[in-house]
Amino acid sequence: MEVKKVGSVVIIRLRKKEYRVRQKPCIRRSFLNIRNFFRIFPKEEDVIISVDEAESIILNTFGSDYQYHLLLSDERYSLMKKDMLIDLLKKDKTDQYKWVEEDWDCDNFAEVLDGNIDELTYPKGYAFGQLWFITNTFGHAINFAILDTKDIVLVEPQNDEIFTWNDIKNQYPEAKAFMVKL
Repeated sequence: MEVKKVGSVVIIRLRKKEYRVRQKPCIRRSFLNIRNFFRIFPKEEDVIISVDEAESIILNTFGSDYQYHLLLSDERYSLMKKDMLIDLLKKDKTDQYKWVEEDWDCDNFAEVLDGNIDELTYPKGYAFGQLWFITNTFGHAINFAILDTKDIVLVEPQNDEIFTWNDIKNQYPEAKAFMVKL
């Protein structure tokens, strides 16, 4: 693990040593491996960025002049096209859950959508994660993706709306990232 600061941002990188959990044999996983073998070879070339480039894109979007935490868990990320993201959101059903105060609220929606996108795109490792931000009056958890254009779009997991950080800043000028997890 590496911890560093860029400006006021605390960046945590989970540098991996070769460690794998031994898995029990499973017929379902065998079929998934066969299915996913063909997903590894896309019709067009995926855009892949390094963790350094992902870090730079995130810092350029959310800034580095105030304190928040950035967690980067991989050494490289695949980038999806916006229409792929839209298709994935149509397949995902997270937005159909009912919001329940404290028990099933924004952080739960963001966690579930993050996991579902990972599952729908397994084993690609797309740059899709979570953004927790605060304003003067509330905090909120949503998702974000780094697209193949190397721009960040935000996703409200409760209704699948896609927007930008500038949209949030226009509505809440005091908004600040609190935690960014990729």
